[in-house]
Amino acid sequence: MRIVAPTLLWTGILVFILVALVLLAQFSASSHFKVETAGTLAEQFIPLIAAFFSAGVLDAEMKRGAHELLRSKYRPLWHTLLYRLVVSLLLALLVGTIMLGALHWGVKRLPLGMLLLASIPSALCLALISLWTRLRLGNAFMGYMAALAVWLANLVMTTIETGLGGIVINPLLTMTSYTHRLHAEAAGALETTPFVDWWWVSKIALMVVSAIIFYSVTRRVENLVEAD
Repeated sequence: MRIVAPTLLWTGILVFILVALVLLAQFSASSHFKVETAGTLAEQFIPLIAAFFSAGVLDAEMKRGAHELLRSKYRPLWHTLLYRLVVSLLLALLVGTIMLGALHWGVKRLPLGMLLLASIPSALCLALISLWTRLRLGNAFMGYMAALAVWLANLVMTTIETGLGGIVINPLLTMTSYTHRLHAEAAGALETTPFVDWWWVSKIALMVVSAIIFYSVTRRVENLVEAD
């Protein structure tokens, strides 16, 4: 933890500012706050936080070229990598819990458990995309940019669907399938909206993609350490 603490610290400051702005906006417009809005925050904002935390988990070693620090560890490299990813993901979920908890008690009762559960696969996948890009391009900033690009693409898809009634995007092709279900439930259209009850299929697919990216990241780190 001492190795990654500096990176997590400044990232945490940025995340704190973002969360404060989000809460300020939601409390200011509390009369318009809906459960679907909470779904959007859970499935889009928590993954973005996880990506920010995860991009720099190997920054200390990569910046100094101190790969011997990784090589000297008693545990396998993938254990170290998994441990740091889990810490980053738990921090993102903690931030998400605080944010959604404030809205739950201050604005409207929410299904907190389901919202957080639905956010985990999306958060893990985006975090790994961020870390993979950072290792491939050698720059944490590029990891942030890759995560933002994926996040924005998903946001655009959701905006197009909600803003243009003639365009319907299969929720299973997005990272926000549970939010699609919440929208359909609020509109009383669960029976007529295709695939929304299958939202969990998208989450399983994201976990599979995450496993593949994690394997690729592990191999990349091993190659960097062996080449040092």
